Amino acid sequence: MKTQRVWRLVIGSFREAQVAYRVIASAGLLAIAAFMLAAPCGCRGGSDSAKSVEEGRMAVLPAPCFAAAWRAELPLREGTQLRRLSLSDDRVFAYTSDNYCFWINRNSGFVSAVTQSARPQDTLYNAVVTGNRVVFPSTTRLTVFDLAGKPLHTVNLKYGASTGAVGYRGMVYLGVDHPNGGRLNAVSSAYQPYDISPEWELMTRGAVSAAPAAADERVYVASRDGNVYAVRADNRDPIWPGLEDACFRTGGPILADLAVDREGLYVASMDSKLYCLDLSTGRVRWTFYAGQPLDENSAPVPAGNYVFIYIPRQGLVAIEKAGRQEIRRARWVLPEGRQFLAADDKYAYVLLADRTMAAVDKQTGQVAFRSQRNDLTIFAINTSPKDSTIYAARPDGRVYGIRAVLRPGAVGEVVMADETAWRR
Repeated sequence: MKTQRVWRLVIGSFREAQVAYRVIASAGLLAIAAFMLAAPCGCRGGSDSAKSVEEGRMAVLPAPCFAAAWRAELPLREGTQLRRLSLSDDRVFAYTSDNYCFWINRNSGFVSAVTQSARPQDTLYNAVVTGNRVVFPSTTRLTVFDLAGKPLHTVNLKYGASTGAVGYRGMVYLGVDHPNGGRLNAVSSAYQPYDISPEWELMTRGAVSAAPAAADERVYVASRDGNVYAVRADNRDPIWPGLEDACFRTGGPILADLAVDREGLYVASMDSKLYCLDLSTGRVRWTFYAGQPLDENSAPVPAGNYVFIYIPRQGLVAIEKAGRQEIRRARWVLPEGRQFLAADDKYAYVLLADRTMAAVDKQTGQVAFRSQRNDLTIFAINTSPKDSTIYAARPDGRVYGIRAVLRPGAVGEVVMADETAWRR
């Protein structure tokens, strides 16, 4: 309780600084506001004639470049670091090494809450927003908050969580380490003072280490024995009864998290194939041959008209969703690409092998412009069709909302590292 009181004081002071920033900014004194929050504003543009601007100053931005829409300085506890970012519809969740989480508004960078989301010794997975609750799954329990960050209760897990989770109508679905083989558990996020048994569980035979996916009242899960299952979210009834044992079988273990959208369920297997499965029948819509096993680092990312996947020793691959070909070829391969970050109508924004960022033409795979900055090491994957913001951070607690400036003349802040700017 003492720790919580200390954090309330810290976040209260931090909010006061944020409010002051917004008051000054609304009065038009943007440069002063930038100094108050130490926002990095400097620019070295996309043309040879553009000059660098001193950090802390507003500038007319050249195009193309990457600019900071906002920056948040998180007051980390001594000896801790920022480890991970994840997104919900309106928040960025920033996770620390001692399992605290900062709740940041996606549009403004305003920190609305700081929560202790798991015990320091537990493994903390990404937050799940389900109904009117935000649930943090961890190794042994679910820690539940309301949408404003107020603590509600914890739900102890009967078996240890082995994967991240997905949510639907107040329920949380996650893989667990069952003594008699893998399981998918459906656990209510409601207060449970006595009974900690799951609402239902699905035996998967093989262990479950890939996070499940959910869409349209259905939950999809895969296991290390290569099988993929689809069940109704409310009662565990199988969705694919036409398949043998009501599951789809791949030729290798499935370690990478599943992904789903309207076009299909995307499954990366150690049998070296990426499958797109029909959501209703489980039949293969198309297959991409990667040429080597796809492990936990090769989780598919569907975004817009493409599926992006990282293939070790090959790079970032873009595969078109549309078409009738049962065997798909890569639209393009970016050998230096490592991770999809965000996209707009023209560009996919990706992380490169040297930890810089690049805007890649989605049609051709050609790099249009890139950053020179490489001190940002933590990124969230943003697949929203309405928001192309890149969410990035440093371990010291500095978090950015970054947007591509594609037209000249805008006024804002180009993020600068210690010695270099982001530029073409």
